[in-house]
Amino acid sequence: MTLFDSSLMLYFRIWGHPLLFYLAWLSAGLALARTFTDSGTVLYGPETAMERLVRFTHWFPEHWKGRCHTTQVRREFEQLYRHKFIIFIQELFSVFATPFILLFSLPNCADQIVAFVKHRTRHIDGVGDVCSFATFDDLDQLGDPLWRTPTFNDGTTTTSSGAPPSSTTTTPAPSAAATGGPN
Repeated sequence: MTLFDSSLMLYFRIWGHPLLFYLAWLSAGLALARTFTDSGTVLYGPETAMERLVRFTHWFPEHWKGRCHTTQVRREFEQLYRHKFIIFIQELFSVFATPFILLFSLPNCADQIVAFVKHRTRHIDGVGDVCSFATFDDLDQLGDPLWRTPTFNDGTTTTSSGAPPSSTTTTPAPSAAATGGPN
């Protein structure tokens, strides 16, 4: 248009504004819209994206395989890995909620907390006072009986290096029904 008559851009009006006004706003809108696209991004399918993620998490439930595109898998995944914004809101809320919780809840259980610390504190030479759970001395007396430390053939509950086995917290003891014992 301006090749024939340059005054058209300045003096031709639509709804009270010259064409140059609309050209400026539409150009700004186009420039803004281009910032939302990334031509360098390679798009992956849900399965490929999940395979890339598994390299870091080392966790991929069997029932997710081949179903990463489904809503159920997405919901389960979102329960495990929250969005940063949601985590930020939860943290912000906790900063304001914690004093009120401590103000109303702590006085009711302060005696129990002091008794626990008093009962579970042990002194270790060269270290000082520590919680008895940190010494791993009484593992077979703690927790749920189904998750007790396994006993080895020689009657010990530690490995040859003196450390409790990793199965202490990952392997449940067999139930009486599974071993053929009394019900």
